[in-house]
Amino acid sequence: MGLGGIGDGGTIDVIYSKDRALEQCTTYLERLFGVACGDLDVSSYVKLLESQGKVVLMDSTTAGIERIALQRLENAAAIGPQGAFELYGLSVYNSNVHDDKDATTRFVVVEKKLG
Repeated sequence: MGLGGIGDGGTIDVIYSKDRALEQCTTYLERLFGVACGDLDVSSYVKLLESQGKVVLMDSTTAGIERIALQRLENAAAIGPQGAFELYGLSVYNSNVHDDKDATTRFVVVEKKLG
């Protein structure tokens, strides 16, 4: 997972992304916002950051990237795949913000067999 947005990323006040992506980046979020996860599970930690206006939950990681690009949101960033930042012409500030460097996402296509 990467972090990116408009400009050089010098000031990031809010991050747009999918809850699952944010949950995979808690160590980075703790450093960025100075809010410790402590004894909270990752889901509760993301909800805490959301209640403080530090994260905005999106339907997908790409939706967060798209919102920043289309609305030209400064001082905002998104967490998502590097290719999506490139697609929307945004800068990648950090290409390694996830906690588990070996994590992967698998997609399965299910199709109903006709006949």
